[in-house]
Amino acid sequence: MMRGTGTVICSLWLVLCVEGSTRVKREDCAKVTEDFTKCTHKAYEEYKAVHGAGEDGKPDWMARKSCNYVTAAVEDCGNKLVGECNTEEQVTAMKDRQLKGNLVQLQTSLDEWDSDKCPAVKAHIERMKAAEAKSNDAMDGNDQTGATKDDSEPEADPPAENKEEENNSANSNTLSSFFLILVSLSISIIT
Repeated sequence: MMRGTGTVICSLWLVLCVEGSTRVKREDCAKVTEDFTKCTHKAYEEYKAVHGAGEDGKPDWMARKSCNYVTAAVEDCGNKLVGECNTEEQVTAMKDRQLKGNLVQLQTSLDEWDSDKCPAVKAHIERMKAAEAKSNDAMDGNDQTGATKDDSEPEADPPAENKEEENNSANSNTLSSFFLILVSLSISIIT
């Protein structure tokens, strides 16, 4: 009887620890998201203040200030998401989704916009070009080593997604939408 009770107590303790750990992680991720949101709001407020102060007399003022805002809101604030809740790859993918939509807006609304002069946007474009080249190589039957599909190892089955990964993906999509709206609003205000 005593031995069975010990097993039950140990089992309950283990379940409570796992549940507690999940709750703490969920709360930690909510805090990370809250910090990210505060960061993007701060970046926007700083952008509005700079915009309200007017031009500084240097060339390409609007493009420079837009680049600073995109860098602060997407790159700097986005980097706060990397850690226990999101991998660097997930955050980079989120940044690329945000920048893709924002880039079109910047290019069409600012005549002086030059993507090569904005490091955050330039890095995004380089990642997109690399992904496209990799995709083209895969479609041609070549990988980066020059091996053809017949020479390469068969691909492993993709891992099954668990609930936490689905939550992170939903969270990333929400944050991406938030970024797109925020940057689109700021660009429409300044034009």
